[in-house]
Amino acid sequence: MGGAAAGEEASRIAVETVKQRMTNGTYKKPGDYGAMDAYTLAEKLENLVREANNNILSRAKAKPEYQGMGTTMTVAFARH
Repeated sequence: MGGAAAGEEASRIAVETVKQRMTNGTYKKPGDYGAMDAYTLAEKLENLVREANNNILSRAKAKPEYQGMGTTMTVAFARH
């Protein structure tokens, strides 16, 4: 989405959303996810992407100058 309005703001919101949600509650670091089955983890990551998108849309609605902002998001999760 290169060149999208306020793309840097959308990217920041996406990264902060994932970071905050992946490091709170019971799970503080990647190793804490070791016992979580793959399906549950994939579902959690999918929900994080949706939440990030909703946060971006909310910010764009609140600030007219951010109308049309967006970002491309790739999430990779490695555990051992």
